[in-house]
Amino acid sequence: MGLDLLYKDASISLNPNDVLSRVHFPSLLSNVLLVYRVTAIHAEGQSCSGELNCCNSCCSTAHRIIEPLLPPLLEHDSFSEAHSHPLTQSRPLLLHTHTGAPFTSSPYERGLYLTLYTSPDCQVASLRLHVDWWGTLGRAGARYWTAVPGWAVGIVMWVMFTTMGMNEHGGKTAAVSPRSWPS
Repeated sequence: MGLDLLYKDASISLNPNDVLSRVHFPSLLSNVLLVYRVTAIHAEGQSCSGELNCCNSCCSTAHRIIEPLLPPLLEHDSFSEAHSHPLTQSRPLLLHTHTGAPFTSSPYERGLYLTLYTSPDCQVASLRLHVDWWGTLGRAGARYWTAVPGWAVGIVMWVMFTTMGMNEHGGKTAAVSPRSWPS
């Protein structure tokens, strides 16, 4: 599933009757800049987002919101931290991972670790996972915004010093003459 996830979704089928499901993706990259999008697919006839249901048989104006007592919870573990996300939201979850420091040990190896806790009120049949490219670009831009001007200055300096080196070794370069000032 390693490189396939870069351009298409991966679907993980789960047993909806299980209260605890653990999923490990050893070939996925653990990086703080790479963002994965996870969407829960609920079991047939169930929705855990608090939908409107009718209170009486005529379904006129009386509505109430039904929410599950224990909504599904997705726990995302990485080297140094764990995050828990409720799966009642209509929007997908954005997950990022962290890798460990050198010379430290951890029970977590390479990859992505997901643990899903569910209840009979709101069962999850499968999870859909793929790389969120806009989230990844946003994380990289927010983290490395100072590198952009530094990179531009570095390229200009490289061009300038290459040109000066060519000129010192007898190469021809374009002459820049000062503007003639009006007298």
